[in-house]
Amino acid sequence: MDAKSIISNMNKKSINKILKKLNIGYNSNVEPINKVIEKIKYYDIPNNTKILSREYFCNDKCHRLDGPANILYYENGDVNIAEYFIEGYLHRDYTVGPAIIVYDTNGIPVSWEYWNRGIVHDIKIEDDKFYKQVNIQRNLKLLNKE
Repeated sequence: MDAKSIISNMNKKSINKILKKLNIGYNSNVEPINKVIEKIKYYDIPNNTKILSREYFCNDKCHRLDGPANILYYENGDVNIAEYFIEGYLHRDYTVGPAIIVYDTNGIPVSWEYWNRGIVHDIKIEDDKFYKQVNIQRNLKLLNKE
């Protein structure tokens, strides 16, 4: 019995559960696609091991099932921004939590953005001034990536 006939005999829910455990993406036909790849960038300082960002990709799209797919860090190692992506879209089930979480330098969340398949649904801001400053920094980092 080949892999395709085994998959066709399983139900969609059980296949997705297995693929999630293996951290393998899936498409609408429930066929395994490329494994998720982690890319780490470091601060541009000599002899530095401080991580600037971690990004997870599948088929060249930002994607991760078991956590944020894009994480930006402060120089002290604390998380600055955590973003959840599925198949290249900002996405996280609102019952689980926001798709984007921005943290201040003390590790306290200051804003939450709820996205579904790339469409923003709600933004909650604790500190408007800090939120704007972090988003300017985030946009500059994103521009420098390209």
